[in-house]
Amino acid sequence: MGNSLIIAQNISKTFAAKGLFSAKKENHVLHHVDLEIYDNETLALVGESGCGKTTLGRIILGLEKPTDGNILFEGENIFSKKEVKKEMRKNMQMVFQDPYASLDPKMKVEEILMEPLLANKVYTNKKEARKKVKELLEIVGLNETHMKRYPYQFSGGQRQRIGIARALALEPAFIACDEPVSALDVSVQAQILNLLKEIQKNRNLSLLFISHDLGVVRYIADRVAIMYLGRICEIGSVEEVYTNPKHPYTEYLLQSVPKMRVPNGDKEDLQQSLQEANEIKVEKREDMCPFYSRCKYHTDICKQKFPEQKKRNETIFFCHHPLA
Repeated sequence: MGNSLIIAQNISKTFAAKGLFSAKKENHVLHHVDLEIYDNETLALVGESGCGKTTLGRIILGLEKPTDGNILFEGENIFSKKEVKKEMRKNMQMVFQDPYASLDPKMKVEEILMEPLLANKVYTNKKEARKKVKELLEIVGLNETHMKRYPYQFSGGQRQRIGIARALALEPAFIACDEPVSALDVSVQAQILNLLKEIQKNRNLSLLFISHDLGVVRYIADRVAIMYLGRICEIGSVEEVYTNPKHPYTEYLLQSVPKMRVPNGDKEDLQQSLQEANEIKVEKREDMCPFYSRCKYHTDICKQKFPEQKKRNETIFFCHHPLA
């Protein structure tokens, strides 16, 4: 492992919501999350929808402020001042899930890629910036003929390439990718993943790859962190976590990879499936394992206290009864 580029220390996040006729409610999204991202590595963040992985990514980038905890970037707290330092922001960029929504439809590609270069005074005139734009397009597999087009004139894969080029414009040390291929066709996904791997290797970047697709994660990541209800359950190398999971939730995720099945339309089978799904009641308490109600290995101690951190074969996990 290399040096730690980013360290998330005890990150918690609570959102307050108040309805028109209801009392104020608090939604606890993240609970005491500790995470490290090393130099020149790809760390994947995996979990069900609503587990808090995107919120954690936004906090790491400084787009959201945590309720508690700190984010250290190259040893410096990014929340130490009212605004994230300008130089630090140059080194932290993001590739978004929807390549069309993340690009201004009224701007040409040339303007989209030139904007961060001029705004951050990387170049003082448009002629120099335009040359850099051509280089960026070549890096992502496009060329200068695409500069005068608008986002709607591109396919989804091409738009995501433009989004990646924009993230590379300021030559950052870290890029967060939030479900960057989930909106693309399978064949195009492979192209974008190969592009990200090549860029990460050639430019010595650190990537945070947020996804729910276990196959994609295994292909692109060096390490993987498994999240459940705002907590890290397990974190380790991809091969170790996939072949020898320590946490029951990791096992559950790996067994939940969709398999082809032809439904027989039997009403009794459908009712039984719905009944089983309704029987799962998720309990949220600080003093218990959050996966207790869904875990087939649970015992009384799981409901009495949150498990302490354990380590085995370089894998960190939180479970009272780790898998054999």
